Amino acid sequence: MAAFFVLFALIYGIMALMAIGMIVINCIGAWKMFVKAGEEGWKCLIPFYNIVVWGKILKREDIAKTRLIVTVIGVAIISVSLGILALMTLSGVDENSVILFIGWYIPYITGLLALILGKVFLYLMRCYIFEAYNVPKLFILMFMFLPGIAYFVIGIKKEYSYQYAVQTFDQPSEMN
Repeated sequence: MAAFFVLFALIYGIMALMAIGMIVINCIGAWKMFVKAGEEGWKCLIPFYNIVVWGKILKREDIAKTRLIVTVIGVAIISVSLGILALMTLSGVDENSVILFIGWYIPYITGLLALILGKVFLYLMRCYIFEAYNVPKLFILMFMFLPGIAYFVIGIKKEYSYQYAVQTFDQPSEMN
């Protein structure tokens, strides 16, 4: 029995180290991509602010803000719905009454749909990364399955340079 727990701890320890490694690779890649676009690299580390900065980098602020709003609303709806269902269950309401009271499941389903829509906007933003960094279209497969490694490759390789003009304070802005 003790050997099982040792094997269990070993497997999950290795998985945890791999997850931490992927997070570090993702952060390094996003940091380098932000620097290529003329933004400070630390902005990629702040959870909701980085979505707004991605929108600015990709010249798609509207899509980034929509993704941010949809995701936050989806998480809020799911959290409230699960909280209400948990309170109903803990307060002594039997399972049949909870299941019959289907109105509480509608916000849960709506929240899930909002999170799915947030993922759609995420993939849309990743497609705009191809345009901004001149990445081959076949790279979408790597973005779908290993986005952290894709960020790392785009951030490190010099051939994937930022295509939009990086405006510094020395250059005057063009007003149309």
